[in-house]
Amino acid sequence: MHKLKAMALGVFACVGLALASAQEEVSNPTILPPVQVGEVHPAWTDFQPEFTPYVCPFHTSSLKYDPDEFICGYVLVPEDRTNPDSRLIQLSVLQIKSTSDDPEAKAIVRLTGGPGAPSLAAGRIRAYQGEWATEFRDAADLIFFDQRGIGYSEGHFCRAVPRNSQYGVASYPEGQQKLIENFRKCLSEATEKGIPIDA
Repeated sequence: MHKLKAMALGVFACVGLALASAQEEVSNPTILPPVQVGEVHPAWTDFQPEFTPYVCPFHTSSLKYDPDEFICGYVLVPEDRTNPDSRLIQLSVLQIKSTSDDPEAKAIVRLTGGPGAPSLAAGRIRAYQGEWATEFRDAADLIFFDQRGIGYSEGHFCRAVPRNSQYGVASYPEGQQKLIENFRKCLSEATEKGIPIDA
């Protein structure tokens, strides 16, 4: 576990330096006004989503793996917990079972950072069958999921924006401006469809 902590600190340090460097060169214009998060409606206070397993959607492009160790599925969650009449949306999940009979932790959940790339893919299974992942898998079950609106999860908006990296890296003004224009367009279209983008 000491090696894991050292790796994590190294990653955070590199990310911090990269962000600091980018902020010095380019301003960070606001795409949307700040969101005021409302309180969870009582209708959702005790809501418990259930995990429903299914065949991994990328299984045809993945190498062989044990489906008892690499488990794909989904959970239905409220799109907007402040709205008692919110529809339920599907979040796709990948659980990689711990190799330990008595893992130190119950689970490690990976949250996707910017620019919001999907977590579920055949490459994830390939990587976590490798030797480098031994300590991670010994420590706990690993949980990956595609956050709302990306990868195999609902609601479907802004999915094309990350592909616009050909307009330039976002840290360069011309690339950043193009990304901002595309985000504004897709968020406007999502709003017109009734998708609560601020949820």
